[in-house]
Formats: sequence, structure tokens, C-alpha cells
Amino acid sequence: MRVQQLQLEGQDAGEQQAFADLLLRVGGVGGDFEIPAAMRAATQEPGDLIRTVFGDLGGDSAARSKERLTARALLTPCNDNVDALNDQVLANFPGERGVRLCLWGGAALPALN
Repeated sequence: MRVQQLQLEGQDAGEQQAFADLLLRVGGVGGDFEIPAAMRAATQEPGDLIRTVFGDLGGDSAARSKERLTARALLTPCNDNVDALNDQVLANFPGERGVRLCLWGGAALPALN
């Protein structure tokens, strides 16, 4: 859908299409595949991987910018892996951790501690 929208807007959608095709193969739709070398992690350590992808989230405010964060992702084959990595990524952010509840279409409520 996004690739079609990019084409309608006259943008080059080839890179988006290639990435969409890769995600389908990761999801098991397209069979076995090899992760492209440019997308492979150079480490097996989750902390090193997180620093490589996201930078110094605790000390570098530029690393925490919306534009930078939304341009990065960690893909894993299992939801359990995603949950563990998400917890580790969040632990790198400065400040106190809290939970925010949101009403659909409404404003976020204050953090609950």
C-alpha cells in the first residue's frame, strides 16, 4: 500500500518495494532467505547491537530525536526477542520510567509510578 502511494506521488518506490518484499520473506510468506550483508549485525551482544543501531540514547539528545528514532528498527524472528530488546532499548533512555495510559483519540494521562 505504501509503495503504491509513493508511486502515485511520483517518488522512487523501488527501495521501499525491496524492503517490503524482504519483510514478507521474514514473515514466512516468501520462503527462506538470506539477510543482506548490509543488514546483518556485527555482534551477538544485544547491548552492542542497540548502541550500533540507536547510538547513545542516554547521553546524546540527538540520538533521541523523533526523526532519528523513527528511521531505525531492530527486526527479530520472534516476539519474545522483540520484547526483550525493547526493554533493553527503553532502559537506555534517561529519566524515570513510567507508564502512560491513553484514551483512544484523547490526550495522554500523567505517568503512573
